[in-house]
Amino acid sequence: MADFFRRRPGVLPGEYRPPSVCDLLFEGMLMASGADPNSAPYWRIIADEAVTDTIAFCATEIEMFVSGGVADECVGGAAISGGDAGSWSASRAFDDDTGTFWGSSQSGAGVKGVAYIGYHFATPKSINRIRFRSSPSGSAATPVIMLVQRSYDGVSWTTVLPWYIGAVAANTWYETPETGWSVAGYVFPASGTLFDYTGADQSYTVPAGVTHVRTKERAAGGGTGGAGGGAVGGGAATVYAVIPVTPGEVLTVRVGGRGRWVNAGVATAPVFGGGGPCGTAGGNIGGSGGGLAGIFRGGTPLAVAGAGGGGDHYIGHGGPGGLTGSNGTLTSGGFGGATAATGGTPTSGGTGGTSPDGSTFNGTNGSSLKGGTGGSGSGPDPRGGGGGGGGLYGGGGGPGVANRSATSPGGGAGGSSGVHSSCTASLIFGGSGRNPGLASDGNLSGYGVGASANADDATAARIIIY
Repeated sequence: MADFFRRRPGVLPGEYRPPSVCDLLFEGMLMASGADPNSAPYWRIIADEAVTDTIAFCATEIEMFVSGGVADECVGGAAISGGDAGSWSASRAFDDDTGTFWGSSQSGAGVKGVAYIGYHFATPKSINRIRFRSSPSGSAATPVIMLVQRSYDGVSWTTVLPWYIGAVAANTWYETPETGWSVAGYVFPASGTLFDYTGADQSYTVPAGVTHVRTKERAAGGGTGGAGGGAVGGGAATVYAVIPVTPGEVLTVRVGGRGRWVNAGVATAPVFGGGGPCGTAGGNIGGSGGGLAGIFRGGTPLAVAGAGGGGDHYIGHGGPGGLTGSNGTLTSGGFGGATAATGGTPTSGGTGGTSPDGSTFNGTNGSSLKGGTGGSGSGPDPRGGGGGGGGLYGGGGGPGVANRSATSPGGGAGGSSGVHSSCTASLIFGGSGRNPGLASDGNLSGYGVGASANADDATAARIIIY
């Protein structure tokens, strides 16, 4: 556990900082006078995540509205930004011309917390709805998370809405959600905390004055049985969420372990974080499922990312984690009457894969927070099934077989992901093949990767609270 994203002293223009004493005094005066504390002359959206590679943060058009308003309020004032790229000036985002766009002077990882586009109104406005039209570059030039902020002086800013916009199409309008706005503002921790795998639950104490925390969670990748067959483990899901908290409360943080493989000699044991153990079939053992990544209040899950399932002891791959986990795959697409393990869903565990060679070869079902066990047994050429990935609900275990030439074994399925209804914003990115969801996130780089063929190289989960 280590500090992460510590704020620099001497906040730069455009960088997030909590409301100042002056802001709070001014807001108190407004409330005492009966004025609307949400009414401010400066409004902006600021990048809270990086954009792809060297691409700038771009916007074709932005419109802002007051409560019940149908007319764009961005008239009679001036566009503002954290820096423009050449001729891509801020005014182009407010010129009612979809053939032009604004681009930030910052690019790639440099846009986070610095690049913004907004408007200085001639008179204070109480904005509660914003429309954003993406640029021709679409998601490559749009952060998946932006913060809507207001300011009374253009220097100190208050976040009133975390906008988890996610992936966007090119030249398309998007609108802020109706829920999640806070007149009082969001107060996030002044620094972030990183949690890596330890094999036990960890804890996070909410700092004084903090009203919400943001979290990035990536579960662990699934292992593989390998044995020359080429089976791989499933990649993990990635979850972003905003969680309302109480100062001083202690949250439980669970960072799951990686799935393992047969030659490591440990794949038959459950993996911390609910990774399902693999099946044992005459020593031909599958890979275990990966462990979940999650934050809990007491025993209540607040945000959970699903892990990848383990591959079987042949060429049936583990399913990736996701909102709903992906199914495990069967060798050569399935033959001999076997059925694949299914992924965990947001409300129930996945079903274990079945084998016509007898019930002992069936994988078991996933359950709350736990993946199922891969199928086991004996025979002339037996193969063990892969374990299911942990998650909000675990994936089912893959089927084993008595004879791989006659019946198809299978990988374990991926676990599901979810967030509590109290969370004010969230995004869930499912894994794909061995790769984790939103693999481009540099803060989680290298985590949640499924095992490659014939290797014990799956990677564990990671969680960041900030």
